Amino acid sequence: MRRVSSSEVAGLSGPHLERLVPIIVRHAKQGRSGAMEAIATDAELQLSMLAILETLLSAPGNEQYWPSHTPVLLQEVLVGNMVWKAGRVASTVRKVAVACFYSLLHNGYADKPVLFAIAPHVLPILKTDLDDYDASTRQLVCISLKLMFEALPGAMSDQPVQELYPSLLKRLDDSSDEVRYAVCQTFKAFFLAAPPAAFRGTVIDYTLDQLLVHLDDQDPAIQGLLFEVIQNCIPIDAPRVAKKAAAVRSAHRSPKYVDELVRMANEHGGAAP
Repeated sequence: MRRVSSSEVAGLSGPHLERLVPIIVRHAKQGRSGAMEAIATDAELQLSMLAILETLLSAPGNEQYWPSHTPVLLQEVLVGNMVWKAGRVASTVRKVAVACFYSLLHNGYADKPVLFAIAPHVLPILKTDLDDYDASTRQLVCISLKLMFEALPGAMSDQPVQELYPSLLKRLDDSSDEVRYAVCQTFKAFFLAAPPAAFRGTVIDYTLDQLLVHLDDQDPAIQGLLFEVIQNCIPIDAPRVAKKAAAVRSAHRSPKYVDELVRMANEHGGAAP
């Protein structure tokens, strides 16, 4: 007899989510502030429920069933459990909650209205989690932010742009290369997540300075990713990109990327001095 894997079982759970999701919510519920609800007094049980939820969300075959459950999962379970709290168990709970959030986004279970409604609550939490001491959590947060930005192009206002960009820049110096790769992808989507005017001025000025420093990274993969990131800055302020790229040319070991950026910015309407 063939042994059935847990993912196969999870893939058959769709018709039963009406009964499963309330049980998970009951035992993993958190307020948006991160304060555990009275019913969820057992942290280990809470963690087990989140692990089951992540398995269910990751399993193929349930696509049509999840969207109707997404609002309650976000509001009652995931947002609050992603809030940073001290302690080993809290760290694991947070990591699994972020993994659930990533799976929900990756599989497209949250539509634009749901994400737009939850964004003001979840973005400050993810910003804090970018500094999590677990590298895999930081990586998942970067990827989750990327997916949110891609799902809501042009939807962010000035305030979240101002609040997020310093924390994203810090991850370019992360001790984990996987996090650095991930935040480069995040930045590509970030520059498309708000109107160009939201980035102009101090945000784009300081961000370009940092991106151009890292464009001379010893890792060719990081260089290639940042080249793509800076290309997304050109529609925001092409003259500034051309000027700053030209200014760092002599400091880079190879002028290949900066020369191409100057050319592209000039073609878009910028002009290096």
